[in-house]
Amino acid sequence: MTPTALLQKWSVSGAAESSNAQSFTNDICVLLGVAKPDPTRPDESQNTYVFEKSVPSPRGVKKVDCYKRGHFILENKQGAAGADAGAVLSAKKQAEQRARKTGHGKRGTAAWDTAMEKARKQAENYARLLAGDEIAGGRPPFILVADVGHSIAVYADWSRAGGHYQPFPDPNNYRIPLADLAREDIRERLRLIWTDPLSLDPARRSARVTKDIADSLAKLAKSLDENLSNNLKVNTLATSNEQRATSNEQRATSNEQRATSRISHALSLYHVRRGRRSSGRSRLHQITGGLSSQAR
Repeated sequence: MTPTALLQKWSVSGAAESSNAQSFTNDICVLLGVAKPDPTRPDESQNTYVFEKSVPSPRGVKKVDCYKRGHFILENKQGAAGADAGAVLSAKKQAEQRARKTGHGKRGTAAWDTAMEKARKQAENYARLLAGDEIAGGRPPFILVADVGHSIAVYADWSRAGGHYQPFPDPNNYRIPLADLAREDIRERLRLIWTDPLSLDPARRSARVTKDIADSLAKLAKSLDENLSNNLKVNTLATSNEQRATSNEQRATSNEQRATSRISHALSLYHVRRGRRSSGRSRLHQITGGLSSQAR
């Protein structure tokens, strides 16, 4: 099912909600690539994704058009296309138009707006009536109001308390015309309502973005730390090599000084010994000279 095929098939649908609603919903599921609702079972607690979900109320059992636990409540309505104000119709066409079913009002009229708002309140009331296992994890975050063959209005309550559902994503874009299903971002929005509705919560998205930024900063800090550590290792190695070179230089200087000291000491000894020898010769000469004088 392509968006074009869906539009061609359902844009001509008439105002017969009961006969069209489930078929329309199934085609939406095919377009989105999600599972269709399951058959209804006798055990109501097992009816987590079905058409005609039973919801007990003080006035008897209510039936939800389509329900998925923890995801959405879908209420179907069927409007009718309004007359083309600019067209000149023959008497026959005017008669056909008067005889045509208008369902929940002609689209674009006050009656249609009232019918769609009534459907929203009806679905909201169903959400409040849910109990037991159905709300163990919170009430469905989404309400969908479909005008079969025309549009799907989306409302959200992120508190999941069923207090009041607001237009989603905002009052200007909450109603999705069938033609807009040609846009991938719109199909993805609906797909997530069917499969992972809480991922559309703006608070969670902000938290996820914040976490992603924090993770990126942490990775950057780790990278900087690693670079700093590597630089410190390089600097430490360079300093160590420099210190080693300085130590070797100092050792060489010390050895040189020791060698110089030894040479100086050797020279000193040499001169001392030489001086002693000279002194001895002089003394010997004096004695010898004295003896010579006495002999004369």
